[in-house]
Amino acid sequence: MSGDEGGSFFRRPGVLGSTIVLGAAIVLTLLTVLRFRGRESAPIDEAHAQPQHEIYQVRWDRLPKIDDFELTERAGTPWRTADVQGKVWVVSFFFSRCPSVCKRQNEAIRGLQSRLKDRDVTFVSITCDPAYDSPAILSAYANKYEADPERWKFLTGPIDRIKEIGTGNFHISVGPETHATSLMVIDRWGRYRDRIDWEQTKELDRLFEVVDTCLAESSPPGEIEVETRVPYTDGGDPAELEHGATHAEPARTVITPQAVAELIGDSWKSKEWTDRFDLVDRHGRLFRSESMAGKVWVTSFFFTRCPSICKRMNERVASLHQSLAGKGIEFVSITSDSAHDVPVKLDAYARGLGLADDDDTWKFLVGEPLQTRRVASEFFTAFADGEAHDEHLILMDKWGRVRGKYRFDDDAAIVELRLAIDRLSAETEPPDLTPPPPPSPDDEGDESPDGTETDGSDDGESGAGETTAGDDGRDSADRASASESDGNGANR
Repeated sequence: MSGDEGGSFFRRPGVLGSTIVLGAAIVLTLLTVLRFRGRESAPIDEAHAQPQHEIYQVRWDRLPKIDDFELTERAGTPWRTADVQGKVWVVSFFFSRCPSVCKRQNEAIRGLQSRLKDRDVTFVSITCDPAYDSPAILSAYANKYEADPERWKFLTGPIDRIKEIGTGNFHISVGPETHATSLMVIDRWGRYRDRIDWEQTKELDRLFEVVDTCLAESSPPGEIEVETRVPYTDGGDPAELEHGATHAEPARTVITPQAVAELIGDSWKSKEWTDRFDLVDRHGRLFRSESMAGKVWVTSFFFTRCPSICKRMNERVASLHQSLAGKGIEFVSITSDSAHDVPVKLDAYARGLGLADDDDTWKFLVGEPLQTRRVASEFFTAFADGEAHDEHLILMDKWGRVRGKYRFDDDAAIVELRLAIDRLSAETEPPDLTPPPPPSPDDEGDESPDGTETDGSDDGESGAGETTAGDDGRDSADRASASESDGNGANR
């Protein structure tokens, strides 16, 4: 066939139209298949929540501790957490009628049971379909996976209790035929040590490393940091209990923006102006701006993913923090990237700057995005929005008022900041920051003391456009508004 003959094929009557129709039919068929395939897989996706994929550096003593619980084993006998005291155990949730994911999950555990046969590890699988999964059903199901009754337990019990165990102990959502697909490692001292995604080969390799590490421990790791995917928590200090209390309140897990929002509440939304604020610190605790009353403090805005400016700014703040230690000066760094910088990330960032875990003189805070923008604008006369933020160090006095703004990268400004800190530290009463009124027109042309007239425009004389210096070296109008630059790098 010649080139002309081939090129004329689609010009033949009806051929082009038929080709277009056929192509459209193929595309429509593919879209339909994809659409209904998505519908078929949706229930499985909803019933098996995906695990988190973030690895944190967390002190061991801040990992969640597993509360004691009791369920019924497949043999019909009670099973208690006390049965694995001093042992390493691996927990999972499943249900026997699951047609897909649970089957693969338990196949993976069967492989782990074989590979870890020379380690003292117990596997604990808890059903989330107890209405169907009776001990007899679980016994038959376990036999399919050659589950060693001494090393692999299958548990059932009231669904409400199972849900409490899932949310309270393992920080996952559990409901009838709904569960996370993680393997959760518990160490000898009942600490929720790690969370493993069994569907990833590298993760299974990490499980062996975690198990071996836990087995090798002969005493609690204490303040040693571990790598983990477990939600970070503040264990609570019994020494800080209020009078009459006998135990610490349950630890709050604050690893998501949603948890931050819940802790802060929504009262700030109804305020017309932000004259005080609540944020969350790096330990997952609520911080109130009122707690800074009577203190001189320095505030800055940043975000942890910033590769350049924020790093240099916080190195400057770290230097100030160290040199002013013991002088009662505190520092507050507020992230502008609320969606990413949850408390656990702020904690890791702070420790990366060399800040001790119990050092509360430099606080790292996070809030809701809109709230953070309002706090920056209305409280600090600054700006902070995502990856854009003010690059000044903002000096606050003992009464929560902005007294100066200084460029972090201006050495002269930092010298002025130090001098201003000394002056503010010496204040015992709030100074009047009201700017003086402008001169009255009637004052123009007044005679000077020597009898000569002046229009206020001579060099060296105080004119209508000039303001007087305040106690902190800044003009009083500027101190009241914290706006214009005065040579100290204090820009809005």
